[in-house]
Amino acid sequence: MARQKKKAKKRKQPSSSKTRRLFWFICLALIIAGTSYWAGRHFHLIPTPAKISEEEIRLVIIETEKALEDEPAISRFDLTIENTSHPDGERPHLRIELLTDTEIILAEKIIHGLWTDHGFDVRIDYHEHDPRGSVYLRASSEKPLLSASLIQKSGGSAGAVFNPPRVPTASSHNYSRIAIIIDDLGYNLDSARRILNIPFEITISILPYQIYSQDVSAMAVRKGREVILHMPMEPAGYPAVDPGQGALLLSMNSKEIKNTLNQALDSLPHAVGINNHMGSAFTSDPDHMRPVIRVLRSRGLFFVDSRTTKDTSGFILAQEMGVPSAERNVFLDNIREKRAIRHKIIELCNRADEDGEAIGIGHPYPETIAVLEQSLPALAAAGYQIVPASEMVQ
Repeated sequence: MARQKKKAKKRKQPSSSKTRRLFWFICLALIIAGTSYWAGRHFHLIPTPAKISEEEIRLVIIETEKALEDEPAISRFDLTIENTSHPDGERPHLRIELLTDTEIILAEKIIHGLWTDHGFDVRIDYHEHDPRGSVYLRASSEKPLLSASLIQKSGGSAGAVFNPPRVPTASSHNYSRIAIIIDDLGYNLDSARRILNIPFEITISILPYQIYSQDVSAMAVRKGREVILHMPMEPAGYPAVDPGQGALLLSMNSKEIKNTLNQALDSLPHAVGINNHMGSAFTSDPDHMRPVIRVLRSRGLFFVDSRTTKDTSGFILAQEMGVPSAERNVFLDNIREKRAIRHKIIELCNRADEDGEAIGIGHPYPETIAVLEQSLPALAAAGYQIVPASEMVQ
């Protein structure tokens, strides 16, 4: 028994020794890490968080004014620098008065991009009846640094008619292309007429079998606009969510899918392509999408994937099967409010600037039509090319 106790005592000693060694190793590692960090800070080996100086803020203000002056689509503006009080001290505020609502849209995009490039966190608020302006931008880093309000001059135009006095010259946007597709046409003639009266290449996407489907198609052709079929497809939540007459359903076999699509295309003979109406369930199923793509290939038509779900297989299948195709980049009017739609137009422009081109999809809502009437002339004057969807497919 004594021998066993002695052995047990010997087993405890290595454990205690290991604990002490581990403790001193951790202490040494912490000392080394702390010394390295101090040395890095002291000798500027590790960069400290950048501080935005008053000089840089003044530079940003100068660059903001110059960027607005250099934009051909902004005909004239007044910029006043004011100081506003803040708990951390005063900060400069830019009061920018512009002639039209379309110029406000463009100025907002310019300022947001410029301030973001300088590392500012930019927040935008929209106020319909605010004396500070209809668009209010705040820039901050660790604390608020700069703000601006964009105001339409009294007596200025709402922007429905836009005729900039300067001719656009070289612009950074000259090679950025934008396609606008308006879905769900065929229900109402008045909204269709108003869209077709916008003097830009808006693509007209018509639902089949509606009371005015044929009329809208004929009107679009007379106006020289591109027509595509807005093909109903089964959504998630079907049948509670109804895609409408002539929809492609997951219960259909390949032959039924082809027949249904061919009948819809035959009803709109001027259609040069299709995009999907709803279809979050249908486009997610490659086996059901293949017959769709085969029909388009046989008829020489293109496909624009509306991307009503992130799981869509439409665009990838079309590319694999050799059918000209493209994808929607921005939904313009998920929120039916003018300010929100304007913000989406700016998002679309940003995508076009990044990728060279972008596709936006909207609907014939009065709010959407009003924003397009106001914004497209300004975008075109700024150098963006408004093109039909067929020029985006590949």
